[in-house]
Amino acid sequence: MGLIGYRLKDPAVATYPCVVRDTGATGPTFEILPGRTYRLDGVTGSYSADVTGDASEDYSAVEFSSGPLTGENAFYEQDGDTGLREMSIFTTPRLECRSLGKPVPKPRFGAGKAPKVAKGGLSGLYASFQVDVTGICGGLCWDYVLFTPQGRVYTREPETGLKDAACTRLLPNGLPVCEAYRRTGSTITIGDDPPASFRTTGKGVRIGTRDYRRVAPTTRLKLRGKYRSFSFIAAGGGTGGTAVERVFTFRTNGTFTRSGFVGASFFPAPGDPGGSVVATGGSTNTGRYRVVGPNSMEFRFADGTRRRAFFFLPNGATKSTRPGSIRLAGNDYVAK
Repeated sequence: MGLIGYRLKDPAVATYPCVVRDTGATGPTFEILPGRTYRLDGVTGSYSADVTGDASEDYSAVEFSSGPLTGENAFYEQDGDTGLREMSIFTTPRLECRSLGKPVPKPRFGAGKAPKVAKGGLSGLYASFQVDVTGICGGLCWDYVLFTPQGRVYTREPETGLKDAACTRLLPNGLPVCEAYRRTGSTITIGDDPPASFRTTGKGVRIGTRDYRRVAPTTRLKLRGKYRSFSFIAAGGGTGGTAVERVFTFRTNGTFTRSGFVGASFFPAPGDPGGSVVATGGSTNTGRYRVVGPNSMEFRFADGTRRRAFFFLPNGATKSTRPGSIRLAGNDYVAK
């Protein structure tokens, strides 16, 4: 898994068409050549890449030592799931250069199978939310429990769909994908947590003081209209913060438009030294969408990349073309 991470941070030999980041105007053609060399509009040079640097980062720092970009820096990143390669070059104006290669996904599971546990008798996905008071969750903070009758429970939000809860498998680090649960009378024990009260309700289950509503599996769905997600994280040590807005426009013919906006501001508290900082950025994507499995939506972007994301309709509807809200890819979207 670590070797794959290093490989994804190593600039791949390919042609990278560029655009000007601020305007979207067509830029020059950038090429990565063998032997740590590159070509920009027909002129070659050399570069170095810090592939083995900070292991917690998905990108590598690039420095150009000769040629038309001498003295400039860049970030390189490759999405293993989609194959999208991006080189962000810090010239003036800044260039964003992209190329699409073969996906190199990181392993989701390790070798072997999870040990058997006592059967639990519960099944299905349940979700519970709390109102977000920090702004980090974008309105609601969700918790999940996905029970299997075999005595395992998946307690995270799936990334791509219900198949993420492969409770018979191990993670790459050797730990089970799911935790064990044990139900005894009116109590339930999940993993290493202390026992909590448990009972079924008309819409789901109640664990301790939390009500979890059963998530209906959605297998066929065509959406219509605009949906907006917004979050704001306050800055510490002053006033301001970071605002993130995402908007999906869905059409029943299976096409979509996605736009995004990020704005950051910081204003020092009265009497503190320092200046105000304001930064903004935005992007727009188009493509097609379809439901490919229970609570799993696939997006095919115009640049050829594909991505799958977990989703469900919090109001319990399963076939409405215009639900009031959608939980999608870790964000809450509300109909506009």
